[in-house]
Formats: sequence, structure tokens, C-alpha cells
Amino acid sequence: MKIDSDSTGDPGRHATLADLEKGFRSLADPPRDAGRVSLIVRKVQGGLRETPARIPVAPDSGLPGDAWGRKAERKADMQISVMQRDVAELIANGKFRARFGDDALRFVSNAELRPRNLRGIFMRVLQGGEVGPGDPVEVISRVTVRNIIREVKHGSPEHAATVELRDLVLRKPLGISFPPEELEAEKTFHHIACYRGEKLAGCLVLRPGINGEVQMKQVAVVPDLQRQGIGQAMVEYSEKFARDLGYRRMTLHARETAMVFYEKYGYAKIGDRFIQVTLPHWEMVKDLVTEKAGAGARSVT
Repeated sequence: MKIDSDSTGDPGRHATLADLEKGFRSLADPPRDAGRVSLIVRKVQGGLRETPARIPVAPDSGLPGDAWGRKAERKADMQISVMQRDVAELIANGKFRARFGDDALRFVSNAELRPRNLRGIFMRVLQGGEVGPGDPVEVISRVTVRNIIREVKHGSPEHAATVELRDLVLRKPLGISFPPEELEAEKTFHHIACYRGEKLAGCLVLRPGINGEVQMKQVAVVPDLQRQGIGQAMVEYSEKFARDLGYRRMTLHARETAMVFYEKYGYAKIGDRFIQVTLPHWEMVKDLVTEKAGAGARSVT
């Protein structure tokens, strides 16, 4: 058994962000269905890391001696954290027990790479046994994650949560926030929320217009859940929602960086580029009458 007494790591071994990004592009795609255990690491008292050759695991204790078992409140679904070997080696510069550094944190937090779970995933022990390096790992089933999308009432706690998400994703990065009068004016709007289980995953606002027109506004997705189809599911739901209410055309003011996303779903830009909340935008439209009613069901996979 090896023990790492270095709780801070060697900054001289920390890889730069440029090197991490270059190295990541050269990695092979991760296996989907099978693999092998490469290394077991547990954090014992005093912040030391041990790498046992083999160790028993159990549903009530997870990895014996690890930090999870010493927590006052233990979440069963977070007993064990698992990380892809080649990503761990890339970040740790070939030494897993070295601390990673700021650039490594920025690298694994990259929004475009979130679906790859570079920081690892949590697991729980369902059946006890012994495990060690070299043991096979096999995926025996996959859970289908469902998005539950529905309208929430203005002024409700659910609505307040959507305002917080919109502020976090759309306004705070720009150094601005929603003025009270803007939120008050939204009383007549439709507020759409997307949930994964009980967790708010995304939201948007539909502003009723005239002559059969409705405007989609303030589309926001929780940062850790971006690029996982939530935006698409909310757009599809909102289009069906608007059709059911008799609206014939959807409009929106798209940030220039989001134009490709909306064009993919049939929106076309009109007019000239303009500045809104300090950023370049384009007005985009979609005819809801000629568009086939699609998969905008109340429960979308």
C-alpha cells in the first residue's frame, strides 16, 4: 500500500491549460460498455491518500476508510467517485496523487466538455465484494433521463427559482441584473420550466404579442447541464405550447453566439444586427403554422 503525504501537490508539475487541451484532443474516445479498474485511491485521516492493492466494498460503508464514511451527512449516490484513467493521467501529468492546479480545474469545467464528465462521476455500492486494479468494469444498464417541462405560475416559488437561474446564466456574467419593474411586467407572460427529477434544469419565457405572434425570451440552462438537449427540449415544448394557444409565429432576439442553435431548429434571422444587454443580437422568426407539430410533449426524453 502506498501513502501520499503531500496534501498540496507540486505546482511545478501542474500542466498548463494549453497543454491540457492539446493532450485531450489526442485521447481516444472513452469506452461505453466495458473497461477495467486502474487504480484505487482513498483519502484517510489527515488528508493522506492510500492506494490499496485490493479492498472490500459494501453498500453501507462504500470504500472503507475513505472520506465519505467520515461525513456527518452521507449521500448514498456519492459513495465512490470514478474518473477516466487517461484524463486523470493527463491532468496529473502522469502522477495521479499530485494535486492538479488551477488550469486543470478550468479545463475540466469547460462548458463544451461537460457531457464528457471529465471531473468524474459518483457511484454507489449495491452489492458488496472485493475490488482491485485489473478487475473488469461492465455497464449492465443505462437509466433514461427524462425532462419534465411545464408552465409555472408567476410569483410562485417555482417562478422565483427560474428568475434566479436566468439571472445566474444571462445577467450576472455581464455585470447586470433584472430590475424589479422588468420582472413585474412579466405577470402576463408564460414561464416555462424544465426539471430533471426535482431539480430545475432550465427555463424560458414566452411573451404574448399581437396578430398571432409570441416572443421566446430568456432561455437559460443550468451550466452543468448545458449541451445535453435541454435547450432543444424546451424550444420544442414551447413551440407546441404556443400552437395550442393559437399563436402562429414565434420570434426571438438571439445572441449572436446562439444563432447557429436556433437556425438548426428552423429559425431565420431578419433585419439588422443590434445591441441588447451589451451584446450583439439578431431577431429571428419561425412560422408555427407550417411547421409540423413535433415532439413537444409535456414529458420529453
